[in-house]
Amino acid sequence: MVRDLDFPIKVLGMPIAREPDGLAMSSRNARLSPESRKAALSISAALNWAMDAVMERKVTQPKRIVEEVKQQITAAGGQVDYVELRDADNLQPITDLSQQRTLLAVATWFPAKGKGTVRLIDNTVLEPLKE
Repeated sequence: MVRDLDFPIKVLGMPIAREPDGLAMSSRNARLSPESRKAALSISAALNWAMDAVMERKVTQPKRIVEEVKQQITAAGGQVDYVELRDADNLQPITDLSQQRTLLAVATWFPAKGKGTVRLIDNTVLEPLKE
């Protein structure tokens, strides 16, 4: 939007602030039960897996990244709201991982202390595949 509207400002992306165990920092984390907090680590673990898989060229198909991230989070007890791969510069859908920096964005639900659920979000940028 800044670029499209020619605003004279620069948007800088910064790393996600994380807890020492890797969970993205959020006030919502306090609502997680101890078991759910441990299970929620599957989010950052899945993002790290995706970064490694792309960097090491183990996976080149976007669909496979999405499916594996969903599977890892679901296996840990989370309910996936979405896992999306988008062009990091314009947020358009992508068809491959070789042409652009790719945003991997995740939203999930985990059981809260007592009753209810907690929605957690996280993301990372996957660098394009190099020949």
